[in-house]
Amino acid sequence: MKKLFILILVLISALALVSCGSTKEIQTIDDEAVATADSNQQVVTEADGQTGEPAEVVEESQQEPEIPEEPTEVTEEEPAAEEQLEEVEIEEPVVVDQQDAQEVAEVVQDTEVISTPAALSAEEIKTQFSYVYGHLLGSGIVAEGILIHPAFYALGSEDFMNYADLRISVEEINQASTDYQKFLDGEITEEDLVANSSEDPSVPGSLIEKFSYGYGYLVMYNIQMQGIQLDLASYVSGIEDASSGVPLPYSEAEIDQVFAAYEEQMIADYYAAMDAVADDNLAQAEAYLSENALEEGVVTTESGLQYKVISTGEGAKPTAEDTVKLDYTLTFLDGSIGDSSYDRGEPSTFEVANLIPGFIEGLTLMNVGSRYQFYVHPGLGYGELGNDTVAPNSLLIFDVELHEIVTE
Repeated sequence: MKKLFILILVLISALALVSCGSTKEIQTIDDEAVATADSNQQVVTEADGQTGEPAEVVEESQQEPEIPEEPTEVTEEEPAAEEQLEEVEIEEPVVVDQQDAQEVAEVVQDTEVISTPAALSAEEIKTQFSYVYGHLLGSGIVAEGILIHPAFYALGSEDFMNYADLRISVEEINQASTDYQKFLDGEITEEDLVANSSEDPSVPGSLIEKFSYGYGYLVMYNIQMQGIQLDLASYVSGIEDASSGVPLPYSEAEIDQVFAAYEEQMIADYYAAMDAVADDNLAQAEAYLSENALEEGVVTTESGLQYKVISTGEGAKPTAEDTVKLDYTLTFLDGSIGDSSYDRGEPSTFEVANLIPGFIEGLTLMNVGSRYQFYVHPGLGYGELGNDTVAPNSLLIFDVELHEIVTE
C-alpha cells in the first residue's frame, strides 16, 4: 500500500542531487509556506545584510589564511659556460625547397579546424540546469506511480515563485492531499481523481488538479528554501516531458557536467553579490564617518577609530592582556541592533586580546566605570568578509560600559 510519504521521498531524492536536500516532511501546506509568499521574503542566495540569531559579535572571528611558503628549488651546479659550449652539437639547417613549402601550405589550408564549444552564459547554465532538474524530479514522480496534472503542478510552482495568492484555500489543498492518500491506498479510483475537472485553466477543480497545484507549490517552496534558483519555463518543460515519457537527452556524464556548471555559477554569483554588498557598505561607512568626525565630542584616533565619551570613571585602564567585564550594545547604520548584553540581562566577560582591533583600542582608552561610544571603521572591525551576523564592510557602533578588570 503506497503512502503519501512517497511524495516526500521523491522530492528529497531530487533535491539531494545538488547536495541541498531537505529532510523536512511535506504533507500539507502550512502557514509558514504561505507566509513566505505573502511577505515577499525572497529566498535566494543573496547577501542581504544582517541575519540570524543575535550572538556576541565583538569576539574576533577572522583569521588570515596561512600562505604556504614556496618550496626551495634545489638544482645541481651548472657547468661553466665553456663546458656547455663544448657539449652542444651544431646541426646543419634543414632546407625546404619551394615545392615542399607549397605542399605544406595546401595541407594546412585543407585541414579542418576543430573548435571547442563556447562557454555557456550564466542564463544558459540556469536554463539547462532547470530543465534537467525538472525532468529528473518528474521522472522520480512517474517512477513511483504518482499521477499529477502537469499544467496545474506548473501553476502551483509559478504562484509560489511569483509570490501570488493561492488560487484555492489552504484547507482545500490539505483536503486534496488527504483524498489523494485514499487514491494511493486504493480506496478511490482514477475516475474519482479527474471528476469535476476545471474548464478554467487558472483554477483547479478536480482532485488531481487541486493535489497537483498544492504539490507544485510545496515543491517550489522547498526548492527555493534551499537557495536553488530555477528558470520556471525550463523547469516546467522538464516536468512535462518526464510526465509524457520524453527521455532526458543527456547522458549521466553530461548531467554531472550540468550540475557542476550550475554549482560553479551559484558560487560565482554568491561572491559577486557579496562583493557588491561590501563595496556599498564601505562607501556608506566612510561617508558616515566623514560626517560624524565633525560632531561635537567625537574624537578620531590615528588608526581611524572614532569615539565619544559619555561618562568617565575613576578606575584603571585595561591593557590588551587583561580580561574585562562590560555591557555593550552593537548597532548598525540602519539602526538595527546586532547584539546587546543588556538583552541577555548580565554583563559579558572578554579577553581583550580576542576582540576586534577597534574594540581593543577603544577599551584601552577607558577607565573602569566609564561609558563610551565607539564608531568602528570596517577595517578595524570584521572587514570585507563579515561574519554570520555582520555583513561585509559594516560600520559598527558600540555603546560600551566598562565595569571591571577581572583579576585571575
